[in-house]
Amino acid sequence: MFAKVTGTPVIDACLATTPVGINAVLATAVSSHTDVALISTVQSLRLLIVVLVTPMITRWLTTAPPRAHRPGG
Repeated sequence: MFAKVTGTPVIDACLATTPVGINAVLATAVSSHTDVALISTVQSLRLLIVVLVTPMITRWLTTAPPRAHRPGG
């Protein structure tokens, strides 16, 4: 989907969106002669989003009021 939307080659899109260690992805990108700038940018944005969103989700899950128990259900 990323490849179709952005018009990038499929290998670049796969490496850019693969949820693996950034070092491994960038090493693969360099050895594959792909667009390292694109891949590192998307990987960095992915990491930044995870770092920013995870605390909010954790806070929301830990402060959510407990569900009421319905008898007979």
